[in-house]
Amino acid sequence: MIGLGEVGIVLVTEVSRLSRLNSDWHRVIELCALFRTHIADEDGIYDQRNPSDRLLLGVKGSLFAAELHVLQAWIWGALLSKAERGELTVALPVGYRRRPEGAVVHDPDDAVRLAIGSVFERFAALGNARAVLRHFLDHGLAFPRLVGSGPEMGRIVWERPIYRMIHRVITNPAYAGSFVYNRCREVVAVGARPPA
Repeated sequence: MIGLGEVGIVLVTEVSRLSRLNSDWHRVIELCALFRTHIADEDGIYDQRNPSDRLLLGVKGSLFAAELHVLQAWIWGALLSKAERGELTVALPVGYRRRPEGAVVHDPDDAVRLAIGSVFERFAALGNARAVLRHFLDHGLAFPRLVGSGPEMGRIVWERPIYRMIHRVITNPAYAGSFVYNRCREVVAVGARPPA
């Protein structure tokens, strides 16, 4: 709407709410300067064509970006600290349930426990996840999936298994009774092509 010239002033309680990235923030400032749109917060009204106002908003944007980085670092540090103490509550894999007091127990559904046990039994006999998947598919066996969000959160649904389901069970340390956190990292290489 700013770019269409339909906005005369942007009113915000705090300019940091307009953007969390410095690059985006500076684009907003440039757009406002180009289309003569003012920005107003609790400290005043800023005209982007005025170099002093533009400088002030640029500095505010940089400070808010730095503040966000510090807050994220604090949150991450708190999560790691909680994980080191073994107190971090993470989503449980299918086959486990959390009681209201926080204790983790095996799923009370015998069929769920049998399906999970079958994965490990077949893996011990066959030696790889693809063979376990073939066994499930050849025998028409469904696999339990715990709904993780939405109105049916926590409900078990039975589905035709796929490789990822079987592989997650075999490689998840929770099934061996281990508490782990932060075992997966995603590294993005600049200029790298995304996987097809």
